[in-house]
Amino acid sequence: MSRKTIREAIKGSAALIGGEDARFDAECLLTSVLKKDMAYIAASSETELSEKEEKELFELTKRRAEGEPLQYILGEWEFMGLPFKVGKGVLIPRQETELAAELTIDAVKKRGGVGVVIDVCSGSGCIGISTAYYEKNASVYAVEKYDEAYAYLLKNKELNGVKNVTPVKLDMFDGPLKAGLPRPDIIVSNPPYIPEGELPLLQRELFYEPRSAQVGGADGLIFYRALYSLWLPYLKDGGVMIAEIGEDQAEKIKEIFKDKDVKVYKDIYGNDRAFTVTKGE
Repeated sequence: MSRKTIREAIKGSAALIGGEDARFDAECLLTSVLKKDMAYIAASSETELSEKEEKELFELTKRRAEGEPLQYILGEWEFMGLPFKVGKGVLIPRQETELAAELTIDAVKKRGGVGVVIDVCSGSGCIGISTAYYEKNASVYAVEKYDEAYAYLLKNKELNGVKNVTPVKLDMFDGPLKAGLPRPDIIVSNPPYIPEGELPLLQRELFYEPRSAQVGGADGLIFYRALYSLWLPYLKDGGVMIAEIGEDQAEKIKEIFKDKDVKVYKDIYGNDRAFTVTKGE
């Protein structure tokens, strides 16, 4: 019995997955099976797969077709040019979140490349670890409450070799004093911000990710209220707070931070995605 070539395997896998990104997903799954990169896949389209490789690709394709996120299946995803381990129990790093990371790195640079950064609701650690990697003289504290996400935070600190990251197990609603954190120059957060009632309307892949990392209460804003009341006062004078927001939340954020000068930034898709406030302004 003839074996499938790489070209045929990708075509068949994409057909089972369906959707506009099906071919990309199929290629990513095959790189995982073969332990090769995309360049090899492109250059070896007529290479035949072994029976074991075909079977493994089919199993991964089936998981993707059933809605499991590609990133969970692969077990790793890139953010800010760095690898991050991901899986059940942790939010997947997304490209639009790179805006918050870039704003944080810029804020460190403006302070001469030094300072204390607290990453609140750190999850996989993608923002805090990226900041620490690119600004090696910054001291980053990555705050995370949930056990599964905290485990990925530890793995990703090790994976990226960032010695200037201190993981902190803490519920952000308990505030910074409980953990004895140093007063920061910068606070950054990508908190849960989906309103409770909107979760059932979202794409099916999101149901695989932890609800605790997505839902921000009835109106999606409870974490921002805590950032304002518990964390903003802890900032050093002249310090900056940076946070990701939902694309329709800018005006509501301005109401919460009504006595501050809120600056809103758009992501690569042109949507409102992050804001900054400077203490003392």
